[in-house]
Amino acid sequence: MTSSNFLSARRVWPGGRSECSRAGAAPRFGTVRRSERQTGRWRRVWSPLLLAVALAAGGGCAMPSMRVPFLADRAAEEERMTSIAGVRGPTERVLAASGAGRAEGPASLESAAGAEEYRQAEDLYRAGEFAQAEKSFRRIAKKYKGSQVQEDALFMIGECQFERNQFAKAQDSYDKLLNEFPSSRHLDRAGRRLFLIAQSWLEFPEVVVAAEIQQVDYENPRATPPPTPPRDRSNDPSRRIPIFPNVWNRTRPVFDTNGRALEALKSIWLKDPTGPLADDALMMTASHHVRNGNYMEAARHYEMLIEQYPKSEHLKDAFQLCAHATAMSHQGPLYDGHALTRSRELKQSTMRLFPDQVDRERILDEIRRIDEEKAGSEWANVEFWQRKRDPVAAAASAREVVRLYPNSTYAARAREVLATLEAEQQPAPAPSDGQPRRFFWQRGDEYEEPQSEQAPPELFPGEPGRASL
Repeated sequence: MTSSNFLSARRVWPGGRSECSRAGAAPRFGTVRRSERQTGRWRRVWSPLLLAVALAAGGGCAMPSMRVPFLADRAAEEERMTSIAGVRGPTERVLAASGAGRAEGPASLESAAGAEEYRQAEDLYRAGEFAQAEKSFRRIAKKYKGSQVQEDALFMIGECQFERNQFAKAQDSYDKLLNEFPSSRHLDRAGRRLFLIAQSWLEFPEVVVAAEIQQVDYENPRATPPPTPPRDRSNDPSRRIPIFPNVWNRTRPVFDTNGRALEALKSIWLKDPTGPLADDALMMTASHHVRNGNYMEAARHYEMLIEQYPKSEHLKDAFQLCAHATAMSHQGPLYDGHALTRSRELKQSTMRLFPDQVDRERILDEIRRIDEEKAGSEWANVEFWQRKRDPVAAAASAREVVRLYPNSTYAARAREVLATLEAEQQPAPAPSDGQPRRFFWQRGDEYEEPQSEQAPPELFPGEPGRASL
């Protein structure tokens, strides 16, 4: 799925209730096209069963379909891995036992404990009585704790709260479900709900693409503007100040709306790492940090996406945006240049992996800028030792600049420093007494080479074995 399709799909949010429950009221999220997940195996397996449930309930509406974009172009193998076809809840088992369900269901299957109460609460949900349905599901989850029906009841508690626009409570309910049932049959649908909640809370629910970033100003990285937001920022003080309470919008949490949205996204990729929305959640989290100038956190999430989701449709943008965020986290020539080195590696990997999909000239120009900045970091060492009046260390640092970055502007300045130091270390002219003298450089001081000792004069010339004066 391309980035343009990903962005266009996010502009229209899926409907959260059935046709019957929203009759007479304007839909909140609009209508979107069905994805392949609904039009494929889901429809063939679940449609007859949902029709039977509706007929058994007296002509009520079917359960709301979870229409979420961003999944239409997933591979068929991934759909088979994440499919929940064949998994039955308590109501389905009761219908199968009575013969109203699938033809292949065993007629001797006993009714699950609490199934009848669950079906009554489900009827309230279909009728739009979400408050009463929530109370019933809470009572069922508490009464049948640890049983088969508790998992479905916990999920339906979140659904009732979602339908009532109590998104903060719904997030807590979905998290409770995933904490108590890590392999829940509702894992996929709960993840979609959490994704929608995060979208509704974030100011800019669209991901950042590589075309939105600008080249880094390495002399002053903070002067490089972040990606232009698609719309003006909200003046709501509860968004700008996390400790300021939100007391007027009941669809948002009381404190730290953006932080709660990031928690919802984290629940998706942490508790369902192989799910269809895990890479989307990581991409949206990183995009939020990029737009807010938190480049170290953005680079960390982009790195996770690159390492864990090599088949994601966001991979190309993730490489370029990670290189940008890593370079923006560089603190200057006096600091460690690891960020620049990593940014350079990512840019080279981008050209190798996507040779026909990226602007090679722009990336090569950015690599040259990085090399120039890294040469500046090495040149800072030369200036440091010059201030310390240590010509030996200054010469060693200058040689490193020439060796590592021979084509940079700092290499020419390093050669001038080396020439000056060599000229200063030339031997001085011989003294007037005609005796040769040599000088050695050691930490900026001059030392004269000691002269060899002369043999003492003989005391009694010509007589062997006699000492000399």
